[in-house]
Amino acid sequence: MNKISRCFFFFLLSLFTLLITGCNKDNDEPDEPVPPRDEYVGIHKILTYLQEMRELQEGEFVCYLRTDKGEIISRVADHSRRQQVSTLLLRDGLKEGVYEFLRMEYESKKEDATIRMMSVGFGAQLQVTAEGITNRRDYDPSVGFFGAGTKESPYIISADNHLLKLAKLVNDTNDERYLLKEGSFFRQTDDIDMDDISYESDHKYGWRPIGLEPGLPFVGSYDGGGYSITGLYTTRPNTTGVGLFGYVCQSYLQNIVIEGASIGGNSSVAALAGNVVTYGNERARTIIRNCRVEQSRVVSEKGGVGIGGLLGTIDGRALVFIDSCSVDQESTIEGDTGIGGLVGMGLTFSSMFISNSDNHASIHADNTGAGGIIGLADTLLVVTCDNYGLIRGAISPKGEHERYGAGGIAGGSGNAVYAGCSNLGSIQGERGVGGILGSTLVNVDECIYNSIAMQSCHNNGEVKATQYAGGICGEAQGMISDCFNQQTVQVTSGYVGGIIGYLPGGTIYDVSNFGTIVSTGKCGGISGKTDVGIIGIANNFGEIQANGECVGGILGMGGSSSMVHYCSNFASVKNPGGKNTAGLVGMIGDMREWTDEDIANIVMGAIDIVGGAISFATIGLEALEGGLKLGLGIAGIVTAGTIWIGDATLFTLGFLLEDYGLSEEAHLWSDAIQAKLMAKAHLLDSQYDQAIHEAMGKWNIKLDTNFNKAVIADHFKANIFQLKSFYTNQANEGANSILFNKNVNQARDDRGLLVVKEKDDRSLAHTIISGICIGLALVVTVASIVATVVSAGTLTAVAIGVTGGLIAIVGGANTIHGVCTDFAENVCVVDQCMNAGDITGGDNTAGLVGTLEQNCRIANCINIGNGNGNSPAFAHIHSNTEVENCLNAGMSWKKVVDTTGEYETVTNCYSLKNNNESLGRCTPLESGFNKASTYHGWSINEKESPWHIPESTEGAFPIPYYSQMQKEK
Repeated sequence: MNKISRCFFFFLLSLFTLLITGCNKDNDEPDEPVPPRDEYVGIHKILTYLQEMRELQEGEFVCYLRTDKGEIISRVADHSRRQQVSTLLLRDGLKEGVYEFLRMEYESKKEDATIRMMSVGFGAQLQVTAEGITNRRDYDPSVGFFGAGTKESPYIISADNHLLKLAKLVNDTNDERYLLKEGSFFRQTDDIDMDDISYESDHKYGWRPIGLEPGLPFVGSYDGGGYSITGLYTTRPNTTGVGLFGYVCQSYLQNIVIEGASIGGNSSVAALAGNVVTYGNERARTIIRNCRVEQSRVVSEKGGVGIGGLLGTIDGRALVFIDSCSVDQESTIEGDTGIGGLVGMGLTFSSMFISNSDNHASIHADNTGAGGIIGLADTLLVVTCDNYGLIRGAISPKGEHERYGAGGIAGGSGNAVYAGCSNLGSIQGERGVGGILGSTLVNVDECIYNSIAMQSCHNNGEVKATQYAGGICGEAQGMISDCFNQQTVQVTSGYVGGIIGYLPGGTIYDVSNFGTIVSTGKCGGISGKTDVGIIGIANNFGEIQANGECVGGILGMGGSSSMVHYCSNFASVKNPGGKNTAGLVGMIGDMREWTDEDIANIVMGAIDIVGGAISFATIGLEALEGGLKLGLGIAGIVTAGTIWIGDATLFTLGFLLEDYGLSEEAHLWSDAIQAKLMAKAHLLDSQYDQAIHEAMGKWNIKLDTNFNKAVIADHFKANIFQLKSFYTNQANEGANSILFNKNVNQARDDRGLLVVKEKDDRSLAHTIISGICIGLALVVTVASIVATVVSAGTLTAVAIGVTGGLIAIVGGANTIHGVCTDFAENVCVVDQCMNAGDITGGDNTAGLVGTLEQNCRIANCINIGNGNGNSPAFAHIHSNTEVENCLNAGMSWKKVVDTTGEYETVTNCYSLKNNNESLGRCTPLESGFNKASTYHGWSINEKESPWHIPESTEGAFPIPYYSQMQKEK
């Protein structure tokens, strides 16, 4: 190629390169904004504002609007400001309609800006008509929000800067704080990402909460509208009151969704609000409704107290209502004391009403009080709440104090009512561990407990503890009714039961355990230990695997005033290395002199419930005609005496909502809560009945050829359901259960062993917890005794302050028998019960009762379980005991009773004769089991007989029939 040709070639190449470069340069230039492709393009383009945009720079903005159909659309606009008037010129206009002007985005022109792309909330509402665009919502320049701060026209929160502005207004200690009127209403209108604003709030620690100090709380209403708040993070290791809101008072927070939050603090830490406070002695009311926390982590520093998913700590005298809230399974709540899925803890004198809420998060407490719904509480009413998350309480290091309270619903509580609650998460802890409630222990040295009423509750989560654990409750006193446990309960020492570990005083009715019990302590299929109280209409289907002292299919150890009526054990009881082992009760009867202080500890139930009543009575419930009733009053699910929710709930909600102009909605809320409770209770009742049917279908035991298994599997099962139906029938306003309770008390009095000594005003022969009223003057006198025992807490102070009127106390029967009287005799009865499980044990093993202490009685009971060949079929009995009208149909028993005392009587008792044993003081039978004439002195096959032979064919035999507690006397 010659020189000219080469030059021409390079010339053409250079020209081509230039052309290509030029084209690329053209392509790098910014394109014109693409015209919107939505259906809302119109001709109207001009918006004018005064103070609303005075702080915004001029230039290009992208505006985001929501249409009346809920769609988000955008418009590019040019902002100019002349003579204090801002004009937004939309490059593409809007057609006629109504639009929410949510926010604007623009690139900051400030050289020192840490964030280049700015997002600014607006909050206007646009009306586009043929005449143009007008603003339908007023602007409040004093606070910088659209709206008037009223219920009808709340301040609008549409972007993160609005939250920052709200925080500055609430937290400002200068005069600007008072520009925001207490009680103002706010409404969120769009999803908000707080990642940038958390950093801008505090570069080191993240978000500075709205309501930063106890003296500067948020007071008002915030409606999140169901829109999410994401990117919230704050880590304040030396701060209390940490969350989106720090401190709130007299507030209404609803429809708030917090996602992906990371919250850390010292104490009173939560995603929504760290601390609910009140003013002085006022009963400030706060409502949390329809709020959710998702994919969030809430933790405290070592020693942190009051850590929760929604709320951290509820201060004393604060009254909080929580409804329809949840925390999801991807969230974690961790801290030291008072750690809960929804609420960390409620302090002394606080009161909480929680309904229709659930927790799925994992909860971990390093010290005391871990619960799925709440860690620790004082006065508490929980309705239709569920836990699905893992609950881990702490195990104390060697030499340190015990760690208390881990439960699926509550780790620990004061006087409380639980209705329609379920747990499906695993529960772990040291002492006071239960599927629904952990512990109500007030003072470990004096063994003082707060009282509970628990109705229609269910556990299907494994329970593991060191001591004092139960499938439903670890340790408490009060009433448990219509509850069932379906999972294993495993304890290494102390007391354990399929329903409750330790019941110092109270009643258990209409309950069943289906879970295996594993223990080396005192354990029972229903209760590990009950000091004073009743267990009635209870069934155990869970095998008991023990190696300890006092092990029973129903009750491990019964105190001096206890009764077991119409209870049945259908599972094997294995305690090969232990003693006092039996199909019904390991040991019953406790001989000791009771002092006033001892009785005060037991009578705390009365004081506690009064305390709970007063917590609500102080808000005006004492005005209810006939005094205050704590009850649910819901037909078909609650027994007599009623756990109240109906009118009183309505009254309470009306009071709570009054400050927010929502009193009329109280009826709707109350009806909704009641409807959900009824639906949940009916669902649980159906599941409960189905579980019994399935367990009876699987029940299997080797029987002598004289006996037909179907007599138990079919006929006795029908008897159980008949009695359950009788007790829970509300058609006659609870008359059935009132009658039942009355007869239970009379049955114990008929023993003639209770000494009632009148002492001034304090004499009270019976304190019937269900349906019978207690004179407050009497209770207040009791409070003076308790005052010497209890050093602190709500209950003593509240009870002493009560005057006038009568209060119907919650419960199932006579939980406190002979209140404020001295008694030193056992008053224990085991009546109309059945053991249908095989028994294996060491010393003092028996088919019915391992050890029957003096002055106790067994009557109308049957054992069909098999023994080990060396033990009595009925009991080891002591002096002045009675065994009457009992039948042994089991095999491999050496005798019917083994006696170590004197003046005991064994009357009209019968036993299967096998292997030619010397059965002792009973009539041995080889046949005729199906004939009523065989059993002298027995009432059989009459309408109200305690016994019934369901068939006249071979293989039939007597089974418990009509409960003698049903009879009018």
